[in-house]
Amino acid sequence: MQLFSECHLDRNRPIWNIPCRVLDFGDAPSRMRTQRPLSGNSSSIGPFPRADVQRRPNRHKQRSAYAVKKLFVCFAVAAASVVAPAYAQTKAKPASAAAATPAASAHQVGLIDMAYVFKNYAKFKSMTEEMQTDAKAAQAEAEAMVEEMKQIQTKMQTLQDGSEDFIANEKKILTLQTNLESFRKVQQREFLRKEAEIYKTVYMEVQENVQRYAKHYGYTLIIRFNRQSVDAAENPQEIITSMNRQVVFYREQDDLTDPILDFLNKQYGDASGGAAAPAKEARRTTPATK
Repeated sequence: MQLFSECHLDRNRPIWNIPCRVLDFGDAPSRMRTQRPLSGNSSSIGPFPRADVQRRPNRHKQRSAYAVKKLFVCFAVAAASVVAPAYAQTKAKPASAAAATPAASAHQVGLIDMAYVFKNYAKFKSMTEEMQTDAKAAQAEAEAMVEEMKQIQTKMQTLQDGSEDFIANEKKILTLQTNLESFRKVQQREFLRKEAEIYKTVYMEVQENVQRYAKHYGYTLIIRFNRQSVDAAENPQEIITSMNRQVVFYREQDDLTDPILDFLNKQYGDASGGAAAPAKEARRTTPATK
């Protein structure tokens, strides 16, 4: 086995610190070739490196690590090329959606005097008049009971107290009094129920037409108010009530009372086969029923 060593000499350092460039062991396998410095306590050179000798870097492992890093870089570039356009589209969607959304309409407030509508609505008048007719009939029936009791009392004055006729007429009066009291309670509950039903029916009709009117003309809010001026109030209570109103000022064109009332009267007149006169000329035409 032939040994060839080429060393660079340096006069300023000991010779055992001078590295050898090549240590060739002839036919020894390539894995046994190594580069190591000559230590001071080394007396021989062999094919096996000592523990304190620095090994030559494994080029195969370096190439594998480089290939893995390159593969990761390729994957990262590919992922970025896919994610970046999607992220750009996601960022662009809110802007495009905002551009496509139309601008919000202006806030418009309307007013309606519900008390005036109820008072001048022909259907409400007709229903209340019908209820008043029934109330008068019930009142007449109650008065007939009272008249009958009066006649019995007059008759009892001519009878002897404690007689059979007197006791019989006395029982009739007690029965009539009981029947009259029950009749009054039943009729009172019935008329209260009818009155509430009338107000509910009319209110629902007014509300439905107000909603249609508001949608047609772009109103966003309709508020109930009393359009009677403070000057029209006479007694102190009316004056105080007028001063406590929530609406202090309003434009005349925002008062929807007359258009709604005229449409309700026209609709009721067409349904009942007659013509109901409007309370006042409407400033706008209420949309027809679809």
